[in-house]
Amino acid sequence: AKVRLGAGAAGITGQKIGEGEAFADAGVVDDILITYNILGEAKTERLIALNNRLRRLSVVLDNEAVARGLSEAARRHGANLRFLIECDTGFKRNGVQTPEEAFGLAQLAMNLPGMQFEGLMTFPNSAGTGLFLERALELFRGAGIPVPVVSGGGTPALGKVGDFPMLTEHRAGTYVYNDVMMVTSGAATWEDCAMQVRTTVVSRPTNDRAILDAGSKVLTSDQYFVKDHGRIVEYPEARIAALSEEHAIVDLSACAER
Repeated sequence: AKVRLGAGAAGITGQKIGEGEAFADAGVVDDILITYNILGEAKTERLIALNNRLRRLSVVLDNEAVARGLSEAARRHGANLRFLIECDTGFKRNGVQTPEEAFGLAQLAMNLPGMQFEGLMTFPNSAGTGLFLERALELFRGAGIPVPVVSGGGTPALGKVGDFPMLTEHRAGTYVYNDVMMVTSGAATWEDCAMQVRTTVVSRPTNDRAILDAGSKVLTSDQYFVKDHGRIVEYPEARIAALSEEHAIVDLSACAER
């Protein structure tokens, strides 16, 4: 994080309150964005405590229940929380579904005690992102509501950031370490990957199948557009075709040597 800030980053992004707390404890950064719905009094109490330790903390929300929970916590402590509305512009995960919903939820939330509207946030991975954000910004302009932050993200999406001139910041993160997904997307090479996993072949049930002692608790099941579950350095033609909790099932049928 220190290196990134020294290179010009304005702050850091996290998905968990605990991540923000760790960086606050280390005194590394005083500007943190948490891009996840924070729900429940136990968590919002921690969030307000973190907010009070930092120069700038921003949170993300995409529904009324989260907005009201954040507001109630802010009201209890006489605090103000900066928030962004998360927009689903094609990724089909979290986020309001239309520009009109983004506008309506922002209006609702900014009128709750302790809530300060900062802008919009998305994962800009589709052709519809630009149209969605343009329409949303048009609605806010029409109502005279400033939108100081329009936040995009993702390491692979950095190459297309110019397609979305309305973005004011970009949350690239995986490039710090890189992984098989970054290599598959063309954003990195195998030599750029910071970590490899050492595993052991524990079984060869058939001529075409090997079993490794590294399953879903060790290797990723978060594949998105990536085929298989990793790359075996010594046998790049092999496929880690499936995972269970403690087993990686390796298909050796394309390997000349086994």
